[in-house]
Amino acid sequence: MTKSNVFKKKHEDMMAQDQKAVLEELDLPPAVITFLRKNLRKIYIIAAVLFIGLVLWEGYAKYISVQRERSAIMLSDAMSAQPDSQADKLKALIDKYPRSGNAVWAQVELGHIALKKGKFQEAEGFYEKAREGLSSNSPMYPLVQFCLAQAYENAADTAKAKEAYQQLVDIPGFAAEGYLGLGRVAEIEGDSKQALEDYTQYINQPEITSGPTKEWVESRISQLNGAQ
Repeated sequence: MTKSNVFKKKHEDMMAQDQKAVLEELDLPPAVITFLRKNLRKIYIIAAVLFIGLVLWEGYAKYISVQRERSAIMLSDAMSAQPDSQADKLKALIDKYPRSGNAVWAQVELGHIALKKGKFQEAEGFYEKAREGLSSNSPMYPLVQFCLAQAYENAADTAKAKEAYQQLVDIPGFAAEGYLGLGRVAEIEGDSKQALEDYTQYINQPEITSGPTKEWVESRISQLNGAQ
């Protein structure tokens, strides 16, 4: 046996003795000590994997936190920018942080800008993209759905508008907006009977108590009834 092999064997024996002493000092049951000795290498590997996994997870969480903070700064900067540069700043945010929640807000804001300019199909595209980044349980989902329905309505795409407003009807807290939109679309299509039904549903929603919108709907109901 060479000198290096003798040293290695002596080192291993010392390590084994140290491990044995530690296990015995822990006052563990003999069966447990036997199991640990037989599987010590596997336990080391599992512990190492868990440690590496924990380090990676903490690193990922830190990365996400930094991305969120930086994208929030970009969104704030875009919202306070002059109108002629706002869209470019919002698009820059989307390009740099496409998977962030702030990128969804940026898509919505771009939709608003397009809608104000009368570019309804362009607005549809931004709102649809924003909706793609949301789950149906997100509190932002019905808001984006409402914006999208309005874009469809303004673009005179009544089929898509009705579908979008109908989905709002099925979302708690947004039924009134859904019925109001459905009533307007029905009038556009010349379906007075359906418009009356939808406007009546709007009036009957518990949260509708007073206000200019209710007054407008009541006047539409009166006119539609008088036309029949």
